[in-house]
Amino acid sequence: MALVCNINAVSKEISQLVISDLLTKEANTASFVYYDTYASRPTEGQEVEITKDGTEIFNGRIVSIEAQKIAGSNFMFTIECTDWQVDLDKKLAVQTYEDKSLYYIVNDLITRYTSGFTVTNVTNPGPTLDKVQFNYQYISECFEELAELTGYDWYVDYAKDIHFFPIETNDAPYELTDNGTHFADLIITPDNTQIANRIWVRGGYYYSAEYTQDTITAVAGQTEFPIVYFPHELSVTVGGVAKTVGIEFVDDAGGHDFLLNYNEKLLKVDTITMSGGEAVVMKYKFEVPILSMVQDTVSQAICVAAEGGDGIHEKYIKEDKISTLDQARERGQAELMEYAYQIVEGSFTSHNAGWRTGQRLHIDLTDRNIDEYYMIREVEIECIGGEKMLYHVTFATLKQGFTWLLIKILDDLKKGEIRDDEILDELAVITGIDEVTITDGTPSLEQYTPNFQYGPGGSPQGVYNEAQYG
Repeated sequence: MALVCNINAVSKEISQLVISDLLTKEANTASFVYYDTYASRPTEGQEVEITKDGTEIFNGRIVSIEAQKIAGSNFMFTIECTDWQVDLDKKLAVQTYEDKSLYYIVNDLITRYTSGFTVTNVTNPGPTLDKVQFNYQYISECFEELAELTGYDWYVDYAKDIHFFPIETNDAPYELTDNGTHFADLIITPDNTQIANRIWVRGGYYYSAEYTQDTITAVAGQTEFPIVYFPHELSVTVGGVAKTVGIEFVDDAGGHDFLLNYNEKLLKVDTITMSGGEAVVMKYKFEVPILSMVQDTVSQAICVAAEGGDGIHEKYIKEDKISTLDQARERGQAELMEYAYQIVEGSFTSHNAGWRTGQRLHIDLTDRNIDEYYMIREVEIECIGGEKMLYHVTFATLKQGFTWLLIKILDDLKKGEIRDDEILDELAVITGIDEVTITDGTPSLEQYTPNFQYGPGGSPQGVYNEAQYG
């Protein structure tokens, strides 16, 4: 059998085929050239299926077509396609799950927000998640978050079935070993230049635990009481009795016992009168700057052995949107996962099919003193003539950390909060309408053409403000 390309179920002869299989969070793409008349050209959105010797190597939709006239009525069409993620990400998910399995969540998202997808290859039931919340996120983004939380990986196959599985079970079809004949042009490049094993993370601010300020004994006629820190959630008691607190310049005077001037850190008397000797107690929370340090002592020891000194390689990160210590620690841990140790990158070529991104690749080569696992990061499939396929495979150090965790942290900082009091403002745009009629007994609004005449018998009738003359 040969290389077959079907566009909308019709077989087409193509050339210059290149397929890019990228990391699971990115859509796979295909590009090729096709010759035909302009009247017979494909259209954007049509389905493309490409098989090699009966095995499907790409399936998706056309996203762009470049037409170039060759001669007579013949055109050359350069066609770009993307995989089924374009269908997966049509709608935004707004859902919260508590104590649900991975399978339940994936199946529910697919059922609610997509059509035509299946979950046959989702591990069932998979890990149970205490709570996960999706705030206006595409389905692929939801799956990325689930992958990070569970340590799983995922992809959509060309039959539109979702695969969700533990990373360690997704091994590449071949190992790279001594005297192996299924790979060539192997390049392996270690990189020590980016090592960072002590990470300082400065974020924004977080609220302290409730702080009780030292008791102030009021003086007769006192009208202002100083506050040590900028207060949040302020409560005040006088002589052990709770008092009301308004906001100066926001709340009207005369409506509370006290008014708070936040910028001046002052509690001001409003309606209460101090006769002297009252115990004024203020309780509140205040903002604490976020600064976290995380480090990898094993990496530092390795660096001491290799280069001497204390082995510490520091890095400073400042992200004002980080609002909790946990976020700061996670951000530092994500950086350690990526940079605490030597990074190894590499590539090779192969004529054997079956390579996919996300696979765990075992390299065991005596002459290079390597016996390690790596992760395949990209596979580019190229048709090199005679319908032979060449696979360009790129791999890197096997880590589940920075790539997934950092994306999750950054997404958390920009997600919107799901609010129970939201009211949807939905607008439908209607074009090409000359007359709009409002039913249920409301007036009918009609479009008139000047010149207008006013008074009985005039035609057309003039409209002034909301009154129609007639």
